[in-house]
Amino acid sequence: MEDQQKLLQVLEEQVWAALDDVIDPEIQMSVVRGNMIHDLKVGEGFGSISLTFRPTTPDCPIAVHLATQIKDALLNLNLFDRIDVSVDQHKLKDMIEDILNRMR
Repeated sequence: MEDQQKLLQVLEEQVWAALDDVIDPEIQMSVVRGNMIHDLKVGEGFGSISLTFRPTTPDCPIAVHLATQIKDALLNLNLFDRIDVSVDQHKLKDMIEDILNRMR
């Protein structure tokens, strides 16, 4: 059990580091430091990950861009079979999630 906790910690550190490279050019800050990533969970068996992306405003003009960069950052880690990124508090939530669900 202790080995699994260590592995989970390493995976989460890699995920947070990858997400910290996604920069919101409007505020010149990463999506991590800008507090836009919530509810990050690595699934049982470490094959999946889910998180919620909350843009800075419901009208954020670059929310689609940031959301796809977040998903790309996770895909590029090549660690997970399933990646679920949901969007919260944005007027185009459904459209953005549809785009994200099409990304592999």
